[in-house]
Amino acid sequence: MVKSSSTLPHVATDTWIQATWEEFLDLADHPQYAKGRFYYDQGYMRIEMSPLGSAHGHDNAIVSTVVVVYAALKNIRIQEFTNTSFRKTGVRETQPDTAFYIGGVFPVSPSQQLPD
Repeated sequence: MVKSSSTLPHVATDTWIQATWEEFLDLADHPQYAKGRFYYDQGYMRIEMSPLGSAHGHDNAIVSTVVVVYAALKNIRIQEFTNTSFRKTGVRETQPDTAFYIGGVFPVSPSQQLPD
């Protein structure tokens, strides 16, 4: 369990810790973690503070390109999202580098926000 970010300036990163949804949101707004990636899943949160350098960007570009080319060659309809937060309020949040919706009907168009 974590305390409020106003009373706790440091929280273990790169590991899952128990936290409430409110504690998760509080820490997500804390300036100390502004460069972090935040994840929440059913009472547990994780803050990843991994460096985002050229190697990281290059690896992500390769993965994205492979998926897009494969989908094009196989005529698979996809929608790609880069650096997007996906949130189900009070239950789950994730911030993947790249995500794909695959198949016929997408729940959102590129110009809309994903619903909670």
